[in-house]
Amino acid sequence: MRAFVIVGTTALLLVVLYVALPRQSSGPAPGPKTFQIALRDGRLVSSPAVFDAVEGDVVTLAIISDKPATVHVHEYEQQVVVNLNAGEQAVSSFTADRAGRFAVHVMGIDLSHPEVAAIQVHPR
Repeated sequence: MRAFVIVGTTALLLVVLYVALPRQSSGPAPGPKTFQIALRDGRLVSSPAVFDAVEGDVVTLAIISDKPATVHVHEYEQQVVVNLNAGEQAVSSFTADRAGRFAVHVMGIDLSHPEVAAIQVHPR
C-alpha cells in the first residue's frame, strides 16, 4: 500500500511540475529579422540556407548577387520580388503573416530557376 502512495504522489508531483514550469520554444524569439543572402552564379554562397522567423515578424532580406537576377519568395510574390543589379545590395522587407516553409528562388541567370534558400516561419 505504501508503494502505491509513493508512486501516486510522485506522479501527481510530476504532472504539477509539467503544467507549472515554462517550456522552451523550439523556434526563434519573435521580433524583426534581417537575413543576408549572397549569390554567385545564381547559387547561394552565404549561410544558413534556412532562415527562421515567427509569424508576425517583419523579415528583411538583404541580397547581393554577382549577376543581374530576380529573387522572389514563394507565396509572398505579391510582396517580395527583388530585382538585383550585379554587385549591388538590394533590400526588401515583408511581414511573415503565415506559418510554413517558403522557398526563395532566383530567376534570370539561367533557365533552372533554383531554390537558393528557404524561410521557415514558425507559428506564434
